[in-house]
Amino acid sequence: MLAAYAPALHQTVITMAEVVECNRTAAQSDGETNHNAPEPHPMIKFIELQDKQNKATEVEIPVPYGKIAGKWYGPQDVRPIVCLHGWLDNCGTFDRLLPLLPEEVSFLAIDLPGHGYSSRIPDGMVYYQLDCIPLLLNIMQEYGWTKISLMGHSMGAIICFIFTALFPDRVDLLIGIDALKPLSYPRERFPERLSKQVTKLIEADTRNREKSEPPSYAYEEMIDRLYAGTAASVTRETCPYLLQRNIKPSRKFPGKYYFDRDNRMKYNVIPGWADSINMELAKRITAPFLTIRALDSMNPGAKHGFEETVAVLKESNPRYEVAYVKGTHHVQLTEPENCVPVLVAFLRKYWRKEPEVSSHAMDVDSQRIETLVERHDREHGVQEVRIPVPFGEIAGKWWGPRNVRPIVCLHGWQDNAGTFDTLIPLLPAHISFLALDTPGHGYSSRIPDGMSYQPMNVFYMINFIMAEYGWRKISLMGHSMGSVLVYAYAAVFPTRVDLVVSLDALKPQVLPDTVMVSLMAELTPELVKADRRNQDRTEPPAYTYEEAIDRLYHGAVNSITREACPFLLQRNIRRSAKYPEKYYFSRDSRLKYGLGFLWSQAINLRLAQNLTMPFLFVKASDSPYWESKQYYDEAIEILRRDNAHFELKHVEGTHHVHLSHPERVAPIVTEFLRKYWQKDDDSEHLAMTIKVREIRLPLPFGDLCCKWWGPSNVRPIVCLHGWLDNAGSFDRLIPLLPREISFLAIDLPGHGRSAHLPAGVAYNALDVLRLLLHVMQLYGWQRISLMCHSISAVMAYVFAGIFPERVELLISFDLLKPFILDPDMSLFLFADSIPKSLDFDAPSDRQVKPAREYQYDRLVEHMHAGFQESISREACHYLLYRAFQPVPDRPGYFWRVSDQRVRHNHGLVWSHELNLYIARRIKVPFLFLKTTETPIFEDPRYHQETIDALVACNERFVVGTVEGKHHAHLSNPERVAPFVSDFLAKYWTKDNWQGSKL
Repeated sequence: MLAAYAPALHQTVITMAEVVECNRTAAQSDGETNHNAPEPHPMIKFIELQDKQNKATEVEIPVPYGKIAGKWYGPQDVRPIVCLHGWLDNCGTFDRLLPLLPEEVSFLAIDLPGHGYSSRIPDGMVYYQLDCIPLLLNIMQEYGWTKISLMGHSMGAIICFIFTALFPDRVDLLIGIDALKPLSYPRERFPERLSKQVTKLIEADTRNREKSEPPSYAYEEMIDRLYAGTAASVTRETCPYLLQRNIKPSRKFPGKYYFDRDNRMKYNVIPGWADSINMELAKRITAPFLTIRALDSMNPGAKHGFEETVAVLKESNPRYEVAYVKGTHHVQLTEPENCVPVLVAFLRKYWRKEPEVSSHAMDVDSQRIETLVERHDREHGVQEVRIPVPFGEIAGKWWGPRNVRPIVCLHGWQDNAGTFDTLIPLLPAHISFLALDTPGHGYSSRIPDGMSYQPMNVFYMINFIMAEYGWRKISLMGHSMGSVLVYAYAAVFPTRVDLVVSLDALKPQVLPDTVMVSLMAELTPELVKADRRNQDRTEPPAYTYEEAIDRLYHGAVNSITREACPFLLQRNIRRSAKYPEKYYFSRDSRLKYGLGFLWSQAINLRLAQNLTMPFLFVKASDSPYWESKQYYDEAIEILRRDNAHFELKHVEGTHHVHLSHPERVAPIVTEFLRKYWQKDDDSEHLAMTIKVREIRLPLPFGDLCCKWWGPSNVRPIVCLHGWLDNAGSFDRLIPLLPREISFLAIDLPGHGRSAHLPAGVAYNALDVLRLLLHVMQLYGWQRISLMCHSISAVMAYVFAGIFPERVELLISFDLLKPFILDPDMSLFLFADSIPKSLDFDAPSDRQVKPAREYQYDRLVEHMHAGFQESISREACHYLLYRAFQPVPDRPGYFWRVSDQRVRHNHGLVWSHELNLYIARRIKVPFLFLKTTETPIFEDPRYHQETIDALVACNERFVVGTVEGKHHAHLSNPERVAPFVSDFLAKYWTKDNWQGSKL
């Protein structure tokens, strides 16, 4: 019991001699297999052995983007105190403290995202301190806890402070070591600091995606760097406890190591709250709370505002305690014995044993294990794409650069885009490939009920995709049925195709008349049956994964090796709802009863005469011809006679040799591409003649969907919509503005057709800053012009104040700047929104819910009423067409495609002084239009003082008033357009931009 606990202020010591001997013995026993591997540094083994002696168990807690790693000390049937480390540290920071605390108390020390052994957040994302709040809620949910006990050091203590204040009823105990509250920066420093952070963050994110190994050092050098980096806060002797989880052995320089933590963490974004918010946070903490302050700490966060916050805590919380101990900022690591008496006394008073409810994180079976194919795609930088078509979407996988027109790859019958997964990585890396799932296959939508699959549908699909991307030409690679489709398409549209690669099938089959008639008679009734089964919505038969491999292997007549089967299964199966450990084939069963082209040999031969573009045909030795070889030979003869660029190559293997043995096919395809493939950038020329076109900008987590209005050789004004809207917000205004000006209207992430943020990542208003810099980087712009509505107008104000030299002009509709709210209201909004963002997070395999379906007329009424009639019924259509898509099997019903998490994004909680400081930094031409019927949403004094500051400091600041409601630019664009046109006539100058356009 704690009352009887008398701590022994020492730790078991393993001598270095013992460690070295242990390493030597282990190396000898493994000598046969590891004789070339360098021995790990003795200190690495030392800490591993110490963990074993202290019975620290490694744990992994699943999160949507990977895992949170940690070390569990003490009984695993007792709810632990969750321990959070400081900035750039890891859970090793508690290695010397926790073994000295009572054995009956459990501790779970975790590595925060991007630190230690935990997963990094997805590429393109920013580390926000506030994102650790939903992380703690996730951990509670994973373990089934209704309460949590917390201990944090430095940044971890700040996170614990915020969490406890936002959710006081969920925390039963809080300990903070050498940090108390969020940092506050002088308003003069904050914009400059944020500007540098965002810029360096983008550079770090780019380096991450290059996957190159960071600089490496000898172990002793690593100690020196850590010691100096912490300003001697960590002693040289204790550095290994942090290095253990922060470094990895170099692959290039044996015996050396590199830092493995995420470089983006150096530029994590702190809340930047005013001290009034911090004081309000302190008042809300009612749990037992101990602050340990290190007397020799150089940490500025432990000093600024410390005494004032302590005074508030003492006044509002009778169970608050503060203790001062000798030591540096990392006292819990360097001199843990100084902390132990204080901690034990506090735990003796307030800690109560609570049995563990569950241990999901310990159960490996309950975790989502990354599949072989997902890992393969991640390692090769593959991006999933979705191309809208009238009946749904065409799914695909984009390999290689996104600013290069790709070779479009079509798979075989009942296969999918995964058929090219092993071949494409062996082809030239500077060439792009877009492997598609044709309709009814893989992740692509099925055609509507009552229809049959016809090859001409793929012609339509190809033309649709060319129009969607603005291509004048297309390069094609196909396998099996895909090759047949490529042959036919290239012959029918020879001027559109510049290159063809066909794998093991050449042309449409020619069947005897009797066989053709018999097939039609047999297949048509089966097609009707399959169509009816589809409409019944019953789940197909389910199989274990191993059984699914067997069925695919035998169904392909051993053409695919068992090892290659997962690349096709990944997109062709879904987890059974009835049998959780089983899967069913999800491709459309109507595909089995398609009839093909049914063309005569005479038509095939006539088509062959049109195939004059470079054409490679690769035939597998062990694959049949599927028809009389005579028909095949006749087509080959014409191709050889009429096409000087036709090549026929033979390889050893089966029909799927490109998938099962890609190393046999890749050299042939590579040589052909070296001869004939050319990078094509002329899709931009076509775009100049198009008034409006849909474009996609690549982000690390998916595509940013946009509408480009006007000339494509003129740098556009970037248009950002309001909360829950999309790029359609500007559809009625832009046509009324000068035609010589270009506009790029963007669907923000999670809105419209743009990609959602990865699971486990919250939407944050500050992401708009990074997004704008990312767009500028993609296009090579030095400056940007902005036209924004609502919350995006607020963020444009912030962007222009933080990066004044990068903004050319600014137009804002109806909102001006971040609101100044009562601190209590601000914290209420945070506490309310964070749990709700978890409710709408991407569901795990265990929590799949059917998408809600809506009737279109109801959607119009819901939007009209939901925005307080700010959007007219006629204008609703301009937003709805990008926010919803038709339900394939229910005419008149629609699914939401926007991310519901955006309803609960993190806003800005800044001071009025900071807003005024930003206003004084904005010197560019700035038009602000305020509608007559929209409230200010804050004390009008704050709004007017900001207007006054802009007028005083910016002679090109223009204020206008427009009659109407919040969406006047959409519902009544004729009222807004004259203001904008006059402003642009004064200040817009044509920038003949010839940068790197996508």
